[in-house]
Amino acid sequence: MEEEGYFAGTDFGEANQLMPKNLNEQKGDSKQREQMIAENLTGGGLENKVDEMAQVIATLQQKLASTAPATYNQNRSVNQPEFSRGNTRPSMPLYESQNCYYCHKEGHGTFRCGDLMKDEEQGLVKRNGKDWYLPNGQHIPWNP
Repeated sequence: MEEEGYFAGTDFGEANQLMPKNLNEQKGDSKQREQMIAENLTGGGLENKVDEMAQVIATLQQKLASTAPATYNQNRSVNQPEFSRGNTRPSMPLYESQNCYYCHKEGHGTFRCGDLMKDEEQGLVKRNGKDWYLPNGQHIPWNP
């Protein structure tokens, strides 16, 4: 018996014909399924399984509570930040303040000096690499 769409005599065709038959045998008929459901409902099997699952959940909750750190989820003082490192502020600055060699003010370097940028725009100084020169070509020394 050859069905349309199958290739007779090939392993692929035989597998396509056998697969639906095997699946139907594994599933069984609907009467068997209904019988299994009825046995579980009337025999109290479902209630026993629910009770067992509730006990397992309770056990897991106890284990979770015992492994949580002691300070977890407790009220913190209002002054303490949520993620504090516990370190105090450093006694000295993390970096040294820069001194500008052009305007001699503290807080910025020469390359961020507003006065120097303004003078360069006006043509009062010229830049050549890292060095600065007056319009007549005289080098501006960077002595503090």
